[in-house]
Amino acid sequence: MSTILVIDDKIDNLISISALLNSLIKNCHVITAQNGRDGIEAVRLKNPDIILLDIQMPELDGFEVCKILKKNEATKHIPIIMVTALYTNVKDKIKGLELGADAFLSKPIEEGELVAQINVMLRIKRAEDKLREENKNLESEIALRTKKLTEEIKERKVIEQNLKKAIEQAKESDRLKSAFLANLSHEIRTPMNGILGFTELLLEPDLPEDKKNNYIRVILDNGEQLLHLINDIIDISKIEAGLIDTKFEMFNVNDELDKIFQSYLLTANQKKLTLLLGKGLPDEKSFIKTDRTRFRQIINNLINNALKFTHEGEIEFGYEPDGKVLQFFVRDTGIGIAPELHEKIFERFKQVDDTISKNYGGTGLGLSIIKAYIEKLGGEIGLLSEPNEGSTFYFTLPYNENLIQFSQNTHRLSNNHDRKNYTILIAEDKETNFNYLKEILVNKNIQLIHARNGLEAIEYCSTTAKVDLILMDLRMPVMDGYKARKEINKLYPEIPIIAQTAFSKEEDKNKALDAGFHAYISKPIKSTELVDLIQLLITRKKSNLVAEQ
Repeated sequence: MSTILVIDDKIDNLISISALLNSLIKNCHVITAQNGRDGIEAVRLKNPDIILLDIQMPELDGFEVCKILKKNEATKHIPIIMVTALYTNVKDKIKGLELGADAFLSKPIEEGELVAQINVMLRIKRAEDKLREENKNLESEIALRTKKLTEEIKERKVIEQNLKKAIEQAKESDRLKSAFLANLSHEIRTPMNGILGFTELLLEPDLPEDKKNNYIRVILDNGEQLLHLINDIIDISKIEAGLIDTKFEMFNVNDELDKIFQSYLLTANQKKLTLLLGKGLPDEKSFIKTDRTRFRQIINNLINNALKFTHEGEIEFGYEPDGKVLQFFVRDTGIGIAPELHEKIFERFKQVDDTISKNYGGTGLGLSIIKAYIEKLGGEIGLLSEPNEGSTFYFTLPYNENLIQFSQNTHRLSNNHDRKNYTILIAEDKETNFNYLKEILVNKNIQLIHARNGLEAIEYCSTTAKVDLILMDLRMPVMDGYKARKEINKLYPEIPIIAQTAFSKEEDKNKALDAGFHAYISKPIKSTELVDLIQLLITRKKSNLVAEQ
């Protein structure tokens, strides 16, 4: 259906032209307007396919109407046929064409000419409309493709930037690991040289006692240093594999911190540093449920760092309660750390300065290890520090005062050094290991029995009047610790048995506990840890016997 607008100020002309168009043009809808302004409004509202425009009209003649319509972006494409009885000369036609008119008709209108002009204009209009639609679609497609191309270019730039960053990070990681491995080699060789060198010196005949003792102390110090390094490597491997093991238990924070304070007091005095301890809670409220071993590692690592980087002044450590957490801190007056490096020092293989190991030693693993441990225990770690102004490392651990149901009797017993009438059976095939355990437990009023295999351990349990506890090595000749424990447990289920082994993997520990051992301790055995464990198991045994009675 084609819409034709007829604009003429004469009503008779409108009627006659409308009738003529309806009779001659198929599928034609004719609308009319009696003046120029109404015609312009009708174009805006109806958007006709062709306009028949009378030139001579009052107020706004056909030329003005044509001029307005052709300047309007929305209406300039509509064909205009000017109709007149007066303006028939060439000059007027040129004016109309310059204004944008597409054709002229003279009154009286010839039917054939009218139909021909309108059909031609309709064909042109349809072709132009189609072309404009195709151009519009093409522009939309071009715009869409341009947008996609722009986005692809942006994505490619981002990918290139990320790739460049990844390459730089890989290079940095490779550099750090290479530096770490070189440093690690140095860190291992240094204590090994000390151990081997001074061990060789010990073999010299007629060595004075004071020199011998001094050499032994050097060997022990280097052995501790090497063990600490090995533990760091094992710990970082577990962290990398996501195998951090934790064992939550209730213990007294104040007691632990007191022990740590005493263990570092001599070192601090030798460096002429003041060592301070701040405890934020009274003893009866200072119980916390977390992993005791990991807690010690965290505090020890932070204090070791403070001792390493502090040359004068003081080191203070301790904690303060803060709502549902205890905030622990280690504060020193050492060399300090620039603010922009606070995050980097918790990254693996990183130190504040890559050359710092030349002056201070270390692998750069410690802080990344304790950060992983603290997060595993449900806490957070942070740092306050400025160069030459000292450092304060702080971390939080969950604290719930309502959970302090811990036995006060047990706490008092932990401070009670009366260990009379204990009989402990040590099942250990290595004489040196037994002698070491014997030295740990000497002067503790403990009677020791030595079984060299599992079968002897069973026999001693059968022939000895009372065995309070058994330290059972898992790998022994004749009968291993697993089989011996099973037999002893059948006969004497009340005797607590501690598994001891050189294997320290979590699966080894779980295997021992699943097999029925009451506790597990790995070699090299620390004296304080062993004594505390023995006392805990014997105290628990006594409590169970009282409860049964």
